[in-house]
Amino acid sequence: MRRTNAEFYLAQALYNTGKKAEALTHYENVTKAGSSEFGEPSLTRVCQILLDAGSYLKAKPYLEELEKTATIAQK
Repeated sequence: MRRTNAEFYLAQALYNTGKKAEALTHYENVTKAGSSEFGEPSLTRVCQILLDAGSYLKAKPYLEELEKTATIAQK
């Protein structure tokens, strides 16, 4: 659990400093760790990074997972 939390915060820091490719790996690790309070935000960020990069095929399974598991209301 602590590792997942730390990995999420590291991903956030990397993303916020423009290191999206590095952040992606950590967000993916959080999503693979199973359900946690950071699972859905990480999954959302993975989708965002991949779509922004034009990696639509790679984003597809993450988008499908997000569609199945999302509990955060869309704005």
